[in-house]
Amino acid sequence: NTDVIIVASYNHKTKDIVMISIPRDFYAQVNPDRVGYSKINSSYSINEGKAEGNGLVVLEEIVEEIVGLEIQYHAMIDFEGFVQLIDAVGGVYINVENSFTDYRYPKGLGYQTVSFKAGPQLMDGDTALKYARSRHSQQNGEGSDYARARRQQKVIDAFKNVLLSTDTLLNPTKIMAILSSVQDNLKISE
Repeated sequence: NTDVIIVASYNHKTKDIVMISIPRDFYAQVNPDRVGYSKINSSYSINEGKAEGNGLVVLEEIVEEIVGLEIQYHAMIDFEGFVQLIDAVGGVYINVENSFTDYRYPKGLGYQTVSFKAGPQLMDGDTALKYARSRHSQQNGEGSDYARARRQQKVIDAFKNVLLSTDTLLNPTKIMAILSSVQDNLKISE
């Protein structure tokens, strides 16, 4: 299933990027062959199972209908690629707004406990993934879909900042590590 769905819109005049998160539990008609609604995060796997390459196409159509925007490009990265990508740029700086603990963070067939303390910190790929995916905290409202979406957007924004920095763009080792991390872990529109 799709863990995160974010639509990014770039305004060419103002140079602003606006991100819209769609909660993974949002109900939509995810299967064009059936009447009824299911969680949007199941759309990719259902439609990819019918025909390889169909998952992102159908998910894109569903998201277009929800947000009322034409999706011109899409990208999908798996968890392994996400971790490698963050590590390739040396991590991301995140200001954790609220301390929280998630006692039910998925690990294999079970769970593990993850905790975050408030304040600025450098996160490696594994830590940034846990920060972005956590959704079962009972503290400071951090278990809500809105808090989760806010954290995901913070990680993306932090990655964008470090990716576009001269420290990254002028470092051939980092560029090669970035290319290597996305080579087998990223699907993009053509």
